[in-house]
Amino acid sequence: MKRYERDEVENYVWGSDLWAGLHDRILVADVNDKQFWSDLFEGKGGRSFKKNLDCPENRLTLIEKYQEFNPNEPIIRSWLNDLLYKLEISGNPCFIYPHLEPEEPVDTRPVDSQGRRMSPKAVQWRDWEIWCSSPDTKMADIQALRRSNADFAEFYATTAERQRVKDDPMADINVKLNMLAPSKKAVPADVLRFAQEYRTLSSAQVKTLLSPGLNPLGPQAAADAKRLFDAACACGAI
Repeated sequence: MKRYERDEVENYVWGSDLWAGLHDRILVADVNDKQFWSDLFEGKGGRSFKKNLDCPENRLTLIEKYQEFNPNEPIIRSWLNDLLYKLEISGNPCFIYPHLEPEEPVDTRPVDSQGRRMSPKAVQWRDWEIWCSSPDTKMADIQALRRSNADFAEFYATTAERQRVKDDPMADINVKLNMLAPSKKAVPADVLRFAQEYRTLSSAQVKTLLSPGLNPLGPQAAADAKRLFDAACACGAI
């Protein structure tokens, strides 16, 4: 690389390859970059560029555009100012905007029925509620998860209490599932049969079976099913 005296870099020297004219530098990389860009900022379009666009990426873009329009020509400061001004007034999309404030991240968390953001725990409980209410979910699967997953056991107990307070037909079922202690007495055959059938039912089917208003065979059939259910819970068959 050619060596330049400091005075030649700082001050106009006629015939120097650092100068195209008085106050009009020619950019030579790693020699007069600082002085060149400082002059450009004071020329046409320069102040706006410095305030809104100046960054290494945009400087490189500007130089590349200059070389595209002026192939094999030195990078003359006044010519570059003219090009910069034209690009700015035309809204050239090649520049990036490095000083813009970053956008606020979008909150993608789901919301509840009242529009409130749901915590991870609330989302999990919602998913469990959907799963428990599905006709494809067997009570045996629900009980197995209660035994193996402490978080699900908490969800199930809380849901049972809410249902009890609301006097839901399922409340009595859930309370007994959570509270009745097994009996040591011999289990009657009809109770065992009921328990075996119960394990194949979904929560929705159990609700229909035990509800006087939902059982298709009528209130008496619901009462019989309720008696067998209570006995099965009491002896630990379910």
